[in-house]
Amino acid sequence: MKAIRVGLVLLMMLAAVEMVIATPMQEISGIQTPVISDEEADDLKSIEEKLPSFRPSISDKRGMRPTETSPPLPESELTHIPFPKTWLLENDADENPDLVRVTFPASWIDNPPEVSSDEPIVLLRVPKKMLRLDDLNEDPELITIHYPKEWFSYPTSEDLNPVPVSRINDSISQRSTVSGIEFQKRVWFRNEEGYNVIHATGILDPYYFYNTGETFRTFHEREVYFNRDGDLIEFISDFASDGKAWVWVAVFDENEWVTDPNWLSIEVTGTLQRIEYRLYMDRPGYYDIWLYDTKTQRWYHNSYHDTDNPPTRINWLAGSTEIDTLGGIFKDFEAHTYPITTDWVLVKGNPEPDRPNKFFVRHPDEPYQPYVYIDGWFDSAGRIITNHLTSDDI
Repeated sequence: MKAIRVGLVLLMMLAAVEMVIATPMQEISGIQTPVISDEEADDLKSIEEKLPSFRPSISDKRGMRPTETSPPLPESELTHIPFPKTWLLENDADENPDLVRVTFPASWIDNPPEVSSDEPIVLLRVPKKMLRLDDLNEDPELITIHYPKEWFSYPTSEDLNPVPVSRINDSISQRSTVSGIEFQKRVWFRNEEGYNVIHATGILDPYYFYNTGETFRTFHEREVYFNRDGDLIEFISDFASDGKAWVWVAVFDENEWVTDPNWLSIEVTGTLQRIEYRLYMDRPGYYDIWLYDTKTQRWYHNSYHDTDNPPTRINWLAGSTEIDTLGGIFKDFEAHTYPITTDWVLVKGNPEPDRPNKFFVRHPDEPYQPYVYIDGWFDSAGRIITNHLTSDDI
């Protein structure tokens, strides 16, 4: 029955896909898996030669896990700019229904305008540092932003009168000495023409967890590889067999993991809420990373500076499903993250974000691995969508 349920979940997901890359399929324990032809095997060998030589696995972080949610940004570091809906519609300079381009006084960042209580309001509540990095206006008295429509919201009274958030002390991440056997499968999207992609934004949605007593740990990831081998960032949906679940960020510099699991992390145990991510590299090697918790509406931020031969652009985006086991798998379990997306990317010098399908190309699937499933595609809007499943039935 469980194999049937897993198969139905995947079939429903695939039915919703509007633009799936068609490949021959075979059935393996209720999971549809591509059959790799000789021609595709040659393609994989060719792609393997292009891929980053350093590709981290779950064992690179074996025994380490977050122990607490990172300190949230205080409300004083966020904008709370209420735009009258009619004003925003009249002043939006972009005809694209998915984007908003608007100019307003820079003073509104710290002193938002008063608005009539009788008029519908649209709120922009984002980190001030992010807003200033995104400013397109050379006039210091004005701010011009070009944002996805979904970054604006219809506020509640709490949004307009936020409760201050105190920072939480960092703690040392928990370490375990347990070692195991790992399996991993990726889908790859390549920046074929070498565009100077410096931003990537999207979501991770931890979807489902079930375990009858198996011992394991699994990561479902969006991996961002830069144009210097060994430099990358992982956005991780992390499930452990004890039921704990986290979304967190790992930074690698010259093949070394250089951040602690508590460096930027949100616990999602039991709630499994959707987490949004923002990655900015406005200067070579300067990473600003934000997470947004859609349940608590709190923002989280950290930054890292690669001072030694830093990268300048994003070369690859990958989806990865990984498992670390203690050996054989004997009991039922399942962990599912769907979707992980990359919604928008920004090319340096461009005035507006674009969908990733404008710059990235999907590459052939990696060969089958037990216990781990992944598929990836561009949807009809041009976003990268990946579906991640770890199960004893694969």
